[in-house]
Amino acid sequence: MIEFLKRQLGKEYRVNIETINGCEKIKVNKLENNILNQETHVELVHLNDNNVWELYEVQRGKSYSLGQFNDKNIGLSALNIATFAVMGSSWASNDVRNELRLINKNDVSEAENILKNNLKQKYYSLSKEVPGAINLESLDSNKYNIYYLSLTGEKITIVKNREAPSIYVVMYNYGIKLECFNNIIKKWKQEINIDLILNEKLKRIFLRK
Repeated sequence: MIEFLKRQLGKEYRVNIETINGCEKIKVNKLENNILNQETHVELVHLNDNNVWELYEVQRGKSYSLGQFNDKNIGLSALNIATFAVMGSSWASNDVRNELRLINKNDVSEAENILKNNLKQKYYSLSKEVPGAINLESLDSNKYNIYYLSLTGEKITIVKNREAPSIYVVMYNYGIKLECFNNIIKKWKQEINIDLILNEKLKRIFLRK
């Protein structure tokens, strides 16, 4: 599955495998202007404990755990997800963001029109609560919360007490992230078994929430 991982990452990333004290480490760095970025990378480490693999984000030598997995191939899928989450380019359009920033803060219908034209409706909701989508919660004083409602029923806060129209930019950004995640994970599901609970765990890594 290492070769499959490399194909999913593409030429922009480099995968390095090393063994330290009998434990395998699979590290991914980003190639920038033909130079490996050494300050930031992600790595999957075999803990040598009943096939437990731990995923880390590493920033300037400091490691932050992103989760543990009991299967190497599942860990590799998480490594792919984390690579794009931590080091990937933004998939959102700056033109759409700017368009959303310019609308009147009270013009929800215009926000809906822009989002509808640039994002699949299953990924966001401005009114009713929708599982698997980025949801908008209206508060007093023209402020809003945004949260992701997982397919297992968990409510995950994205931002709190944000005003319009910037709140719509956040919705768009995270809606695009959901769409990108689904495109990535769909390819892995053709190779390995990923159930609903694991799917949502990986999704949170991608959303960085």
